[in-house]
Amino acid sequence: MQNPNYNHLNIEKQIYDYWEKNKFFKPSKSKKKYFSIVIPPPNVTGSLHMGHALNNSLQDLLVRFYRMNGYETLWQPGTDHAGIATQAVVEKKLLEKGINKNKIGRDNFVKEVWEKKGHNLKNSKIEKIIEADGFSSALGTFNKQNWFRYIKTIFSEIKIKKNSEILEYGCGAGAFLSFFYDKKYNLNGIDFSESLIRKGKKYFPTIKFQCGEISKIESFDKKFDLIFSHSVFHYFNDYHYAKSLIKRMLSKLKDNGYICILDVPDKDKEQIFKKRLINKIGIKEYKKKYGVYTHLFYKKSFFRTLAKKNNLKIKIFNQNFKSYENSKYRYNIIFQKNFN
Repeated sequence: MQNPNYNHLNIEKQIYDYWEKNKFFKPSKSKKKYFSIVIPPPNVTGSLHMGHALNNSLQDLLVRFYRMNGYETLWQPGTDHAGIATQAVVEKKLLEKGINKNKIGRDNFVKEVWEKKGHNLKNSKIEKIIEADGFSSALGTFNKQNWFRYIKTIFSEIKIKKNSEILEYGCGAGAFLSFFYDKKYNLNGIDFSESLIRKGKKYFPTIKFQCGEISKIESFDKKFDLIFSHSVFHYFNDYHYAKSLIKRMLSKLKDNGYICILDVPDKDKEQIFKKRLINKIGIKEYKKKYGVYTHLFYKKSFFRTLAKKNNLKIKIFNQNFKSYENSKYRYNIIFQKNFN
């Protein structure tokens, strides 16, 4: 029988917060032995049952056991395909709307299935189960709650109405756009990676994705209320390319519309950043990774000059994303066109 003085919600939260704060969940490169498990994902419907609880509990036990025995451990979540159970769920939902699957055709039915998957990728209860071992990988820590809070904080600076036209340049598979998904916005995305665009179309079928370079912006036959780009500008070869992209963005922006350039490396903090990185990974690894190709850092005056030249209102503010190590070396820019 449970001790009446023991409240697992309070106790577990204290322990979890302590572990997360000290990054005990996050694996790192070391001479230790490695142990990892890829979580067999739930069905596309996202409904968890006793079978999921059982196999995830066993995985949890194994990951904790190996961590306590000195191994570097990683418990990595995955996503699943659609199946018979999914078909039954989607068919039932369609019937509730008075729609017969045979009348809409196979392609439209498949689209409904992936629409269901895109929704559950954002809302699946699997996150609650895997919190015990963190949502980490060697590339960094991903926490959906903090991620969405971060996006919400950025876009609290601007006024976007329902049914607004939104475009992201460098959208990947739609991680940033997913914040706006199912919220009555018209979403569009451009990315150079064909594989990421395929994933985006699969997970978020109502987003209009296109694969290509900056010239693709001109292929849209409409203008946008918001155009943004997150963590992309530092991959450009030179500042001329950045200017060209912003110029094309402006040509497709509505009056009073916004351009947001997010997660930009700060030129004034470049040397501090490089010193921190070398201390963390070592000079040998640094030269191997960044000896030839380096990120492009920007002076804030670069964007202020563009704003003045194009008669734009500008706001610049530093990053504030605690679980993102590079945050302290980056900043965000918001342009507004023909502001009132």
